[in-house]
Amino acid sequence: MDNQPHFNELARLLAGLGPASAQDPYAQGRATVMWQQHAHVLDDLFSKFEREYASPFSKWARIHLREFRALPTVFYPFSGPDFMFAHLLHPSAGTYLLGGLEICEAPTDACASTFWGSRLELLGELEAGIRHFLEHSFFVTAEMRHTFVTKRWNGILAPLLVFLARTGHEIVDVERLTVPQDQGSQRPGSSTTGAVCIRASFDGNPKQIIYLQRHLRDDHCPASDAFYRFAGSFGPLGVFLKSASYLLHEPDFMHLRDFIFGHAACLVQDPSSMPYAALVERGWRVRVHGRYQRTPRAFPQYEQRDLIRLCQKPGAVGPELPFGFGYHSQPGRASLMIAAPPVAAVITSNSTRPRTTALSAALCPCWEAGESA
Repeated sequence: MDNQPHFNELARLLAGLGPASAQDPYAQGRATVMWQQHAHVLDDLFSKFEREYASPFSKWARIHLREFRALPTVFYPFSGPDFMFAHLLHPSAGTYLLGGLEICEAPTDACASTFWGSRLELLGELEAGIRHFLEHSFFVTAEMRHTFVTKRWNGILAPLLVFLARTGHEIVDVERLTVPQDQGSQRPGSSTTGAVCIRASFDGNPKQIIYLQRHLRDDHCPASDAFYRFAGSFGPLGVFLKSASYLLHEPDFMHLRDFIFGHAACLVQDPSSMPYAALVERGWRVRVHGRYQRTPRAFPQYEQRDLIRLCQKPGAVGPELPFGFGYHSQPGRASLMIAAPPVAAVITSNSTRPRTTALSAALCPCWEAGESA
């Protein structure tokens, strides 16, 4: 091996795929029965994911998201390593801002990637760590952290690389970034925002996938925090929220809610994310697809009766989703919302003054404003 990590080849190795070039730095590992079994397991898991989630979700997005799919930047807080759905929703985006509490450490030299490429006994852990996501469309946070936030994996970079390789991305480079906190903004338990930037190519187009490790509760991340300035610097955002544990229903995540209201050109989410009532109060135009009946048993305190009543009105919501999604992974039981700001709302990175924007007026003229049920 030369002095540079083979990030693309490493990603393909971990993803159970063959080498991208004739000179395979991991040829010895790929020749083992252990790796070949790993490749077979992942082929089966990703085939099922494609059939049950990826293909129908992508078709739904093409039909219902319209010009919003052309937004250049996707902001997906609480994503963990889930790049898959962000890519399926906005495949032409140039930047994906992912986030979570989990660490994501980038190997900085060839020795680090050699370590991953030679420890084939870790592949079983990798399979276990992503299996629930591929079978049910969301991570169980405790299980995911148990698998990947260890000294051996050193965070969630490995599943991110797997998902990029399996979606046809060629990885160019992986770089550590730092988004420092402002002086005087420290809170108990706060820490500097760590970040990793993965540069990749997809269908010949450059991409950057930036993972930001940050606790977004208000007492950890004030509204003036550099995290929000960094995320807001990318202009109008396509915001995606999924399997968010109803955190945005809580009063101590108001800064994140306000940031989304101030910077989103479009919001796609499931009911575990932004409260439907909050969107209505802000005058956002909301279109609900699928059937919302109740919260999962683990979250009974977050029932949204106004959303239930809306879904019971004939013709008030879109058709049933032909796929499961998030905590409701069975087809016919899931629901999604597509929301856009009021027509007169401004979508800029650094202004709070409202002005008319053709973007919000033109994209979904058929949508109705959200209504209280």
